[in-house]
Amino acid sequence: MKIKLEWVIALVFLLIMGLGCMQLSNSFYIIHDNLDSEIIFKTQPAKEGLFFQLSNQSVVAGYMGDIPKNAYTNSPFNLISWLFFLLPASWAMFILVIGVRIVAFTGMMLLLKTLSTQENTMMRKLSIGFLSIGFAMLPFYAIHGLAIPGLPLALLALLRIKKNEKVLLNFGLLLFYGLASSFVLGGFALLALFGGYLLWMLVRNENGKWRMLLSIVVLTLTLVLSDIGLFVQFLTDSQFVSHRTEWVLSGFAFKPMLHAAFDLFMNGQYHAPSEHLPLLLFIPIFGIINWKNGVHDRKFWLLLVGIIGAAFFAAWYKSLYALNVRNAIPFLKAFQLDRFYFLYAVAWILCYFYASRSDRPWKQYLALCGAFGFCIFALAKNEEWLSNVTGKKHSEHVEKWDTYYGVNKCNELYVLAEPNHTKRVLHYGIDPAVGVFLGYSTIDGYHTNYPVTLKHQFMELIAPALEFNKSYAENIQSWGSKLVVPTHAQHRIVLNWEKAKMLQLSYIFSAYELEKDEHVHLKGRIPNFNSFGDLYVYELN
Repeated sequence: MKIKLEWVIALVFLLIMGLGCMQLSNSFYIIHDNLDSEIIFKTQPAKEGLFFQLSNQSVVAGYMGDIPKNAYTNSPFNLISWLFFLLPASWAMFILVIGVRIVAFTGMMLLLKTLSTQENTMMRKLSIGFLSIGFAMLPFYAIHGLAIPGLPLALLALLRIKKNEKVLLNFGLLLFYGLASSFVLGGFALLALFGGYLLWMLVRNENGKWRMLLSIVVLTLTLVLSDIGLFVQFLTDSQFVSHRTEWVLSGFAFKPMLHAAFDLFMNGQYHAPSEHLPLLLFIPIFGIINWKNGVHDRKFWLLLVGIIGAAFFAAWYKSLYALNVRNAIPFLKAFQLDRFYFLYAVAWILCYFYASRSDRPWKQYLALCGAFGFCIFALAKNEEWLSNVTGKKHSEHVEKWDTYYGVNKCNELYVLAEPNHTKRVLHYGIDPAVGVFLGYSTIDGYHTNYPVTLKHQFMELIAPALEFNKSYAENIQSWGSKLVVPTHAQHRIVLNWEKAKMLQLSYIFSAYELEKDEHVHLKGRIPNFNSFGDLYVYELN
């Protein structure tokens, strides 16, 4: 029996991915916007029995204070939210990381094979394989679901629907993508792209335009459902005022704007890393040697112009030239409209795919070199994967699940401070996500869309500390998504203690031994509690 090369490539991908799965649920994960926030967004509403709630009166009380449930990215129609609802959070995250990579690999492999009109030689198949493995192993923020990893699958479904191929199956794939993705985190950019293409089809009166229209309607509905709480809040809750209304937006001048555009063009963006440098280095070579085949293709130039345009748009949107418009329109101030860079990873691969297509063996070999380089580069830049392969922390940006949340020593903490008998806790030198994950109600935290009144309350609470830290005060006032107590060399807690009593503060969880204070006493110390070090539990007098 003849073994297909595609199956061999798929096996190689599974082996590579499997090397990074040996830690099982206690794997290394990116901390920023994952362990320190998004995990809590997925778990806390379910802990409080609010998973199915869409009422504006429903509030999540255990994190930072009373935050409307609709302010959380925890839609009951979102498949990623269901994963965290049904499984322990550590296993949900582990399965999610594997799942999005399998979808990314399969979608990219099928898409590139479908787009390849020339004979699929062994070299070409290997190039497609390495591009697919590289894409699947990019350092995605898996907690965002299929927003980026599932793009090739969504593109493939739309392409097949346009051609009237297996229409029901491909509408099912669109439903799957939309309900496992996010409107806010890139979905709207994809809809804008598809909407523009539909207008082009209507102007040219192309076949399949009505099927394309129906596809966009289905995708829009599913993406809206994936973030339904935010839409309900925005459209029906006139009482809610987000802290984002007080953001003090700053902007780049002309020269820094150009630098920002160049940086995005060269390196991508950390939320949506494309790690496309090897592809970028090979594309000029193909521009010289492959003009008649790939580079002459209109699709290549459309992609390249789109990539450059997205870089400049993102930089312009954060520049002084867009500042007045953004400050004047509350929606633009609160919503990050520049997230077209979420399409970057797929756009660069497609750009390379078209530029390198050729029937000449030596050009196909050169294309394979670039694809292999991209694959290796993606693996080298994937801090989660490298850490899990070696079993050692590869960088300060990642941490093991149990080590970060102190899971292994939580019973020692419960002896000192039982969650059910504790009103609220405050953290010093330790991430507030740790306390809330272990079952405590917090005053502090990291949230992107909470009521502005909580921000004012927190500033009142830490007002004495802000007098000695003007820059931190400005940071809260101008950005304010992260409300934590600033640390200093003396490790002394300086709070408005009357406000602390009003907010029902019971304990302070500290990574450092604090200076003696008449308002608190040391309840106990747990050595090597988590990745922040020892945990000192202080109770208010």
